[in-house]
Amino acid sequence: MSKKNFLLLILVFFAQQVQAFEAANPFWLAVKPKLVKFLDAKVKNTNYSYQIDKPARELTNFLGKRANLEIKFSQFNMNVVNSRKTVVATAYDENNKALESLPIFINMKTAKKVLCLKTPLSKGEEIKRENIYEKVINIDPRDVNLYYDGVLAQKVANYDIGAGVGIKVNQVRHQKLIQSGETIKVVSKNKVIELEFICRAMNSGDIGDIITVHCDNLQHSSKKVKITDRATAELI
Repeated sequence: MSKKNFLLLILVFFAQQVQAFEAANPFWLAVKPKLVKFLDAKVKNTNYSYQIDKPARELTNFLGKRANLEIKFSQFNMNVVNSRKTVVATAYDENNKALESLPIFINMKTAKKVLCLKTPLSKGEEIKRENIYEKVINIDPRDVNLYYDGVLAQKVANYDIGAGVGIKVNQVRHQKLIQSGETIKVVSKNKVIELEFICRAMNSGDIGDIITVHCDNLQHSSKKVKITDRATAELI
């Protein structure tokens, strides 16, 4: 069975369990709409989304036969970083006397903008700027820091990375565009003439970095250059 089909079966099973629970607990139908209204107000304009799981226990005696009782909700803390939260529903009678309380489980997700690849990369391949795009996914709030949110271009895949998935910190590593000991092209130019030399990098660096190179064809073989591209630098 494929992973996709397995996940689909889990979702179908979960949906059936929810329907069975609601059928067996008719008073849940009186509580749920009020809970949705409460949660929508709390979660509105945040980066979170929610899914109501179920009460911590059966609802048979929570409202008795008085489904029109006032329900108030409390103890729902958006500041606690957790994927599963609890909100407490309390029923009150006509005299505002608390009758009974019921914990309800809520599954929370947070929206996270992540970096993805348009096409997959194998371990050791460089990540090109044109292969990167952003998208927003819903994740466990505790996993926010697992995703890479820095400059991804010119990094190297630490493992095979598939297309369209949020790239995590451990999947990439930094590798300089030019490595010490590499042979590179050095350009020397002015308004009149442009010369090119083949030199050896004495340091590693990325675009914009200034490194030292050794050029056999120059009178003073040790020169400072500014990296302009892959295996290319400009004499300064």
